[in-house]
Amino acid sequence: MRNVLNTLLIAVALPLVAQEERPATTDLPPPTEVRHASMSFSTGIHPTFAVTFEGTEERDVERYWKDNLKDISADVSTKKELLASGALLPNISSDTVRVLMKADRPTKKSPHLMVHVAFLTVNGWVGPDSDPSEVEACRQYVYDRSVAFKREVMNAQWQEAEKVLNNLQREYDLLVREHGRMEQQHKKSRDREEEARTDQGRLEDEVKRGREELDAALKAAQDNPGEEATERADKAGKELGKAEKQLEKARDTEVDQRKKAEQLEWDLKQNEEAQKSKQVEIA
Repeated sequence: MRNVLNTLLIAVALPLVAQEERPATTDLPPPTEVRHASMSFSTGIHPTFAVTFEGTEERDVERYWKDNLKDISADVSTKKELLASGALLPNISSDTVRVLMKADRPTKKSPHLMVHVAFLTVNGWVGPDSDPSEVEACRQYVYDRSVAFKREVMNAQWQEAEKVLNNLQREYDLLVREHGRMEQQHKKSRDREEEARTDQGRLEDEVKRGREELDAALKAAQDNPGEEATERADKAGKELGKAEKQLEKARDTEVDQRKKAEQLEWDLKQNEEAQKSKQVEIA
């Protein structure tokens, strides 16, 4: 994505001039070239000044030309093709000019879109055989508008790419933070697992002693019955029960924390893979 942004940034900053003046790279859009052509309009077939665009939609081209012509024309219509009547284009003619614009795509799936612009002055439709100064003025007008349109499109693409890059970077940062959080949780789980294992050794000794004390207390109560002996036996039984519950809990804790740690280890690997994929997207 950064490579896309860099390419778009260069393209936006680079004057869209002749091929021989451009850097040797295939990543930049082709140079803007205005050619003589002809196109069938609702009023007939007229000579045009044509420019080919790549990856451009007809509606975007029409919108751009309409916006540019409506401020300098008496009327702009888009019923059959874009038609600007009474356009003030002093570089082309001192009188008003009629401008027709139509986009043509060779096939529905073709990435190429040829934009035809026809000019009608008091001298007629401007074509290859018209007055050279008039021809050059029309060519320059179409060239300037086409360059400006390309810049507008690339600026929009750059802004969209920048938005995508920012989102990718936020997603990557979130993965990094999540990785750190899981690492801390993993360490805590392993520490608790080890602590539970240590507790088990201590509690197993307590249970062993508790059983011995209970057996001794029961034997004493049997040999010398009485309230004191009975209370001693009851207390020993309660202490043993408490130690056994703690031992059971320690064993459950060890198993539970081990499972959590193992799950976190798997989650960490998945997170690391996701980080690698995200870095590839960002690059």
